[in-house]
Amino acid sequence: MTLVACGGSHGAGVDGGGGGGGGGGDGGASCAEVCAGDACGSNADCACADCHYDVAPVGSGGGPVVYAAGANTLVFGATVATRAGSTWTYEQVPDLVGGAQSLAIASDGTRWLSTNGGGALHVYHGAGSAWAEDELDTSAAGGQLAIAADGSVVVAWSNATELRVARAAAAIGSGSAGFATTTALERSDVVGATGVALDPTGAALGVAWTEPQNRAVRFATLPIGGGAIGSASAVQTVDDAAPSVESIAVVIDAGGVPHVAYRHSAPEDRGIFVAQPGAGSAWQLDEVDSQFDGTDFVVHLAVGSGGAAAVLYDAQDGLALAQHVAGSWLAQPITGDCSLGGDVAYDAGGTLHVADGCSFDGAVDELVRGSDYPSDHAATCTDAATELCTAACSCGDTCTIDDGDGSIGEAPLAGCIPFIAGTLCRDATLPATAVVACEGDAGSAACGSDGDALAPGSCPL
Repeated sequence: MTLVACGGSHGAGVDGGGGGGGGGGDGGASCAEVCAGDACGSNADCACADCHYDVAPVGSGGGPVVYAAGANTLVFGATVATRAGSTWTYEQVPDLVGGAQSLAIASDGTRWLSTNGGGALHVYHGAGSAWAEDELDTSAAGGQLAIAADGSVVVAWSNATELRVARAAAAIGSGSAGFATTTALERSDVVGATGVALDPTGAALGVAWTEPQNRAVRFATLPIGGGAIGSASAVQTVDDAAPSVESIAVVIDAGGVPHVAYRHSAPEDRGIFVAQPGAGSAWQLDEVDSQFDGTDFVVHLAVGSGGAAAVLYDAQDGLALAQHVAGSWLAQPITGDCSLGGDVAYDAGGTLHVADGCSFDGAVDELVRGSDYPSDHAATCTDAATELCTAACSCGDTCTIDDGDGSIGEAPLAGCIPFIAGTLCRDATLPATAVVACEGDAGSAACGSDGDALAPGSCPL
């Protein structure tokens, strides 16, 4: 199998798998051209280096999946996994209640984990086999935690019309953390989804929340130094035309600039948005994707150095990742249908990590990519999958997809594209035994003499 360095301004030539190699530079063929060339019978030659992620297993146990800062520790199910080099070690959180909301590592190595199950907000802390639990609220939405510069642990969440913040001292021992809860903001309208992030100094907390009745997304900062939670800064309006925001994430970059990502699911104005302060009091809104159609997955945001940013979200028929490249947001699916979600983070070297629990067998995988998508976005897994699936469905309404381990069965074009795109991104290539072929009327030139799915060697793409 040859990884194809796709064409356009970033092209470095291709190996067309028998269909002829392309030249370098602007003369290079695109991934789509390679995958849909005359010699496409060998699907194993269809490999898109420009949109590929290296994939490695982390463990099994389902989701939700959440990273700690730095991408070297993550939680999935009741398992906390920590990376040392290329090896993962595992700890089990006993009697875990609810799904993971956030994960942080204290300077002494203590893991802090917030979960929410049916409105019950729990915080766990510990390491190895010794863990303790605190229940902070029985009617909470969300529950994000962070570790302040003084070592204290701060948790923020919404409860009806209140934005609540709890703080625990750094030295907590092995028992209850002894959280003290305060009402940071009391709003006259319902507070919905909440996102929380520390600023670079570790002495202030950035909080974003939604107010569905006001059709608004808001932001404020809270001082958290000196052993207490201070008064909120002036409340800022991020978006005043957002009536149906169901998920929100906050990151404050190294320069102290807040970034807020959220999923707006109203049919008349659907989209994934990322916002940051603009001129004056206005916030600048970037629409990342207007085509998503997911309902089971929260938005996750990561911000790296030099303007690098990534958003992971549930898109139509699959999980999608968008990267901010040369002033634009470029998105593509990275896996098929996924209800267990994942998370995204940059490590200290600027490499992007994506973890998800989307495998059918409950495995959690990590996808790693050391560079941005091509700035011209001319060759992506979506382009290649569109070419393959369009040709495969050319003589009927459905395509036949077989991943080599057993038939996936028939799928409409809209389902074929994200499945193949995710395969190309995660595996770099379709297996040599894979079939993406059409079924249709016997005798059709596109479908062969009997109308059945065609073998790889006779693929007419």
